[in-house]
Amino acid sequence: MPGPAASGFSDQCWMLASIPEIVGRRCGVEYTLAGLDLLLHRIGWSVQVPSRMEIASCAGQTRS
Repeated sequence: MPGPAASGFSDQCWMLASIPEIVGRRCGVEYTLAGLDLLLHRIGWSVQVPSRMEIASCAGQTRS
């Protein structure tokens, strides 16, 4: 999967709220954040906490 910028987002960090939008664009279905969270956990994905350096590089970036 390409990064956020390649997917049309201005930031370089994936944000939880952007993932349902990507799923909707690619698959034509809509999920709530809770439903998508369950689905992702079922296939083995987990939340990743960014390092302090990544947090600093993403600070102040907003989606356009």
